[in-house]
Amino acid sequence: TELTSQKLFTTVISALRSYQDIITIEKNKIGLKNIIDASAKIFEIQSMRKFASGVLTQLTSILNINKDALYFRLSGGGNADEKKDGFYILAATGNFENSISKKIDEILSENICKELRNIGEKNSYFYDGKHYLKYIVTKNKTENIIYLDDCNNLSEIDKELIDIFCMNVSIAFDNLYLNKELEEAQKELIYTLGEVVE
Repeated sequence: TELTSQKLFTTVISALRSYQDIITIEKNKIGLKNIIDASAKIFEIQSMRKFASGVLTQLTSILNINKDALYFRLSGGGNADEKKDGFYILAATGNFENSISKKIDEILSENICKELRNIGEKNSYFYDGKHYLKYIVTKNKTENIIYLDDCNNLSEIDKELIDIFCMNVSIAFDNLYLNKELEEAQKELIYTLGEVVE
């Protein structure tokens, strides 16, 4: 068969689509690897961060959006030195991956920082067609925010998927901190009983 311009065009488009599919599969593979690595030691804080980052990677991949995303906790959990401007970064992906110990102002634009603080006060969300911020409160009253960068054309189903992600990861972190509190209470009880016996 002879190679016509139409056949060449079709072949190039097909190859580009295949490449895009390969990239998506690779992103999913990295996210799943993070989740599997974290599941073995689920109750260690580093593992929980890895778990949340893995799930965040999966979320951005499923939504087919830019992989740059952050997940914050506003109250409860975390060490005092890990809190920056009231925000505790639990998970980060993409260009934000190395941002966990940085201040919010160093990572995000002034406008996004302002919106971040506003949605925390209003218990709502912000979406300007490019940036998505969602505020979620768990049953244990911990406040969480997810930030997705460069996410165009999010549908209502996409927003619901983000809500489910936030709630599930928040519950996992709440369980971690409740386990730590229980462990501390048990240590204190054993110490007190030891003193009474002496």
